[in-house]
Amino acid sequence: MNLTANILCPGPSLAAYAPASRADLVIAVNRAILAGPADWLVALDAHTIGMMDEIPAVANLLTGMAPWGEIETCFPAFAARVEHMPKRLLETDWLPQEKKNKFLGKSFFVAIVLAAQLGADLIECWGADFGGVKDFDGYTHRKQKRDPGRWTHERALYEELVTLLDARGCCVTRMALTVEAN
Repeated sequence: MNLTANILCPGPSLAAYAPASRADLVIAVNRAILAGPADWLVALDAHTIGMMDEIPAVANLLTGMAPWGEIETCFPAFAARVEHMPKRLLETDWLPQEKKNKFLGKSFFVAIVLAAQLGADLIECWGADFGGVKDFDGYTHRKQKRDPGRWTHERALYEELVTLLDARGCCVTRMALTVEAN
């Protein structure tokens, strides 16, 4: 199968993403859903949904069960129009047990695992900058911990996940774009 997935992350460089370059499968991470159409939204925390004034149309949502209950309560119109997939349904037997919680604790990594599970053999990550404080549209929020320590940790986890997927025949790459640091 030749399936290309675009993972949209809300980093500053996502501002340069052109929805015309749409892949076979597009998975948005958190607020990156605001950048263009997507087939899936991965939002592990319910408060992420509340960070958007308007939630664009998306067919599928992957989140945890507890956040899903909160989303159904706080955002019933949104919950009624998406198909929900609990994170626990991800096929993760191939992940090292000691790393599983780390990989499945961040929406970005869950999006990559989901793309691989859906059959992607090429995963292009847009807006995965591992730097900056603001989102692609200038948004920032007090609940978003964005500091050098986080970026160093996430970059290392990303490299580990890329290596694991490469061994499974799935190529994961960051689409590097030059952006002004914020």
